[in-house]
Amino acid sequence: MGARAMKCSCVPSALHLGAFAFLLGGCMGSPGAFGPDGYRPSGSPLIVRYAEPAEHRFVSADWRVDNFVVADDGTIGKPKQTDAYVQPREIDVDDDGVVDINSKAFVYDLKLVNRVTDGAIWLQTVPLAMRDKDRSLPSILDDFVESLSGTGVYRVTTIQPHRLAATKTYAAHVLSATGGRTGGFESVDATIELVNLDQLKVDPDAKSEIGRVVVVRTNYPLEITDTANHKFVGLAMVVVGCDSHPRDFDATNADFVKFLAALDFASPPR
Repeated sequence: MGARAMKCSCVPSALHLGAFAFLLGGCMGSPGAFGPDGYRPSGSPLIVRYAEPAEHRFVSADWRVDNFVVADDGTIGKPKQTDAYVQPREIDVDDDGVVDINSKAFVYDLKLVNRVTDGAIWLQTVPLAMRDKDRSLPSILDDFVESLSGTGVYRVTTIQPHRLAATKTYAAHVLSATGGRTGGFESVDATIELVNLDQLKVDPDAKSEIGRVVVVRTNYPLEITDTANHKFVGLAMVVVGCDSHPRDFDATNADFVKFLAALDFASPPR
C-alpha cells in the first residue's frame, strides 16, 4: 500500500424502509454463513448469536431473515441479489479523483424484517479507508446523516410491489448521539429521524421513519478485489441499525437492544 492515500465513500442506499443503511456491505460471493452457533459475516470474526438456537432464530419469531431466500420450511438458501440487496461499489485507491476499483457489494451482512410492523434490523461491514482510520466517528456519522437528506427513490417493495418507484424528498436529523464502546471497540450510537418533506407540507407532524444506528470502528482487516484484480486494503467498520415507522419504534428499538447483545465481536482490540 505504501504511502498512497485510500478513499472509499460510504453513502446510504435508496430511500425506503431500511433507508438508514450505509451503501457498502461485504464482498460478493456471499455476505456470510449460518452455522449452529449463529451467523458469521464473510471474512469477519464477528458472530451474531441466535436467540433461539434450536430454530436458528434471531431476536424472536416476529423477525424473519430478509436478505436471504427462505423456504417455507425455514431453510435458508442463497442471498438475494436484486438492486435492494446488491449495489455498485466504487473506490478511489490513490485519492486522485478517479475510480480505481469497480465492483458490487451486498448491502447487508444480515437483515431482519418484522413480520407484523415491517420494521428492519440490519448488520453491515463497511470499508474504512486507511486515510480515514483516525477520523472521528461523529464526523463519519455527520456525513452519513447529511447523505440521507435530499431527493431519492422510494422503492415500494413490500406493501404494493406492483407500484412504480416514486421520487420523494427527505430531510434527516439526529435526535440523539452518544459515544461509547461496543464489543470492546470505539462506537457512536445515534437515533435519527427521516422526514418526507412533501408529506410535511400537508401534515406538520409528519415523520417518515425513525432509526437507530451504531457505528463501530474495528481492527478487522478488509481486502476488496475487483474483476480486474485491483485491490483495496483497509479496515472494517461494523454498522448495526434498526428503523421503523415512528409508532413502532419503541418496540423495534427494544428488539434491537436484544440484537446488539447477541453480537460477539470475538476479537477485542489489543
